[in-house]
Amino acid sequence: TTRNLLAAGLQLLFDHPDQRTKLIGDLDGLLGSAVEEMLRYCSPVTHFKRTAMQDTVVGGQSIKAGERVVMFYGSANRDEDIFENADTFDVARHPNPHVAFGAGGPHLCLGMHVARVELAVMFRELLTRMPHIEAGGPIERMHSSFIAGVHRMPIKY
Repeated sequence: TTRNLLAAGLQLLFDHPDQRTKLIGDLDGLLGSAVEEMLRYCSPVTHFKRTAMQDTVVGGQSIKAGERVVMFYGSANRDEDIFENADTFDVARHPNPHVAFGAGGPHLCLGMHVARVELAVMFRELLTRMPHIEAGGPIERMHSSFIAGVHRMPIKY
């Protein structure tokens, strides 16, 4: 998750230079919200499947015990009923109730706190030491239906 979000987050900053400038201009104030927005905007895990343990109703839809349900993170994290301007990348977004690490309960990501710290440290160091980092060529995406990752991402600085 961490390495895939690092690449995806860099790509977001390359694609949204206004947000990159805003972040670099207030790294201490915006780094935490920027990492959360990267997690929301381009969650590395694309979906998760669960099996209903009992009959239930979700959003008016009946689900029987034993049926499988799939949650697509990209859809949940771009829900216009939850996120104002859901398709806009905003490093200052607040609140940001994304579900990139799960939404609580027994399937919450145990490594989420470590991942957040790793990402904050990596982006702080990259943007402090190489503020002019930019894409050095086309990226090569991983071929996976579960992880939205990058296999190769050339950069220059």
